[in-house]
Amino acid sequence: MPLQFLTRTTNFVIQFEKPSFVAYPRAQAIAATCENDLDLLATTLGRQAAIAAAFGPGNPITINLLNSTEWAPLLDPPPANGSRAANTGYHADGTSTVYIQPPLSVAVPDAVLRALLVMELAEVLNEQISKENASWGFPRGTSMSGSISASRTAQPLG
Repeated sequence: MPLQFLTRTTNFVIQFEKPSFVAYPRAQAIAATCENDLDLLATTLGRQAAIAAAFGPGNPITINLLNSTEWAPLLDPPPANGSRAANTGYHADGTSTVYIQPPLSVAVPDAVLRALLVMELAEVLNEQISKENASWGFPRGTSMSGSISASRTAQPLG
């Protein structure tokens, strides 16, 4: 799974798997909106300052858009069967990673991909908050973490 670097933003490193007629344009779409999506989540959680301090150029979140689910065995716990996205949780050392397998059909709108990203980012942010303050936040994979991400993706993105 050779990854091609696409771009770096303030809080993200975006890569895609080559060769790909699907992952490259989807990576471009994610790059155009990921900062806004992170800001919307931080605002929803009421944690803009804490999230801004936890990430940034020194601790970016890597987004890998892949053609297959070869990433699944790398995660603990492994993602649900058939999952098109997963994450490694929050890490303060720049290794927080979100994996997304874009739908192969170009007819699927980019908003679907953004919803997958927002759901994974909500889990990473909730885990970061939980590590910072055990009395607030919800561990990765819990229903509350999913509820926050679902509420955000139910609203228009950006």
